[in-house]
Amino acid sequence: QLLRGFQHARGLCWRTAYYFVTLFACGCCLFNVIFDMRGTSVIIALQLTGIQNWTYKTAPVTKLDVERTKLTMELKRDVELWWKTIKAELLEFKKSSRKEKNIVFQNINQCLKSRALEIKMENVASFDEEWQKQLSNKTAKNVEKTIDRLQNPKRCDQYGQLYVKVAECGFGCIMHDLTNKLNIATSYNKTMILQTSTSIYTRSQIMSDILEPISKKCQVPIKGKWVEPYIFTFVIPEFSDLTKNKLCFIKRQISGRAYAFRYPVFTDEMWGNVEAFHSDPMGWWISQMLKSLFKPKPKLQERMDYYAENVDFSSPIVGYVHVRRTDKLTDDREFAVFRPLSEFMKHVEEWYDKYDLRQAGLGNNLKVEQRVYLASDDLAVWDEAKIFDKYTFFGNKEFTERASEIKTRDTKSGLEDIIIEATLLSKCNFFVGTLSSEIGQLAIEMKQS
Repeated sequence: QLLRGFQHARGLCWRTAYYFVTLFACGCCLFNVIFDMRGTSVIIALQLTGIQNWTYKTAPVTKLDVERTKLTMELKRDVELWWKTIKAELLEFKKSSRKEKNIVFQNINQCLKSRALEIKMENVASFDEEWQKQLSNKTAKNVEKTIDRLQNPKRCDQYGQLYVKVAECGFGCIMHDLTNKLNIATSYNKTMILQTSTSIYTRSQIMSDILEPISKKCQVPIKGKWVEPYIFTFVIPEFSDLTKNKLCFIKRQISGRAYAFRYPVFTDEMWGNVEAFHSDPMGWWISQMLKSLFKPKPKLQERMDYYAENVDFSSPIVGYVHVRRTDKLTDDREFAVFRPLSEFMKHVEEWYDKYDLRQAGLGNNLKVEQRVYLASDDLAVWDEAKIFDKYTFFGNKEFTERASEIKTRDTKSGLEDIIIEATLLSKCNFFVGTLSSEIGQLAIEMKQS
């Protein structure tokens, strides 16, 4: 009856419905296969590349563990993408005409139960959390040691140096630019030295004023012959000059997000290790670079702690909505479009629905308070939020007021507001935003570490 309903409805062909149901059945079968693999007694030895003489106390990591984990993550991604595609098509179908189409849509929604399937896959993946956490910590320490070895050498002339200028753009842009440059320095065995005398934030030198220096020992360039390497950043960067010359400097901003290119320091072996515990290896890697760069000085840390104490992160739910507007909509160099708060709240509602379903499966039928941390550079968003009365919105409205005007946004206080906002959202359980916002992207990356 479900397929006949599809066949007779306009706008959605029978073949689409057939593929939809077939894919769903295949997904369920694949899930069962993965789940059954949990109970197998086959143990295949695996030596994780780059990590030697390391044994797990509770659960040995075998080749079967790693392959099953990777397959589970791939299946989860495929189901999520598949459901988003089908849902977009069904929403158009729902808008088209007759009432019976709504009935078909509701039946599909009931039959699919994609959220329940996602929860089951997450439950399967949770069996691996203990050894994945150990592997994650071990790999993160190796990355930290590599960066610390280059940034704090015994002598400042022990390695080459890469002298870089802090980009004259917003904080998110600055951090992504420096992430690219730290990747370059680490890939080519160089100590990165920052020149921080310029900034769009008036009366602030950014890194030197509010963040600890990345190097405790080497903060000024050594004497010698300095060369500006040719770097092509639009498709594939070229770094041959960095190999030939010990002392190099980069004046301009490295265009593109840190995700755009996998630098040589992130080797295939390291990628294989990260892939065993993280579904987005590149995201995890960028988070490690940011962790080395983002070290607030005591005064800023005190202010960050003060605002964090006013947010109840002990609650299992904190939805975060980041609505970026102002110059993102008016600057010709930006490609953002206006999006009402209602578009963001659709995703918040779906997440809370999934959370309630998970809790019901655990026998807890109490409804949790649906809290949303709201951050924006547009005061109008707070008025839009009044429509969604089933949610409790909270946040720092004074940050929005300062961010809405360039004269107050591009100041040291405005900069600290942005840093605090990014830190708070990285502590939340869920994020809704657009990738046109550097701060939104930065918060997601910070959360990975």
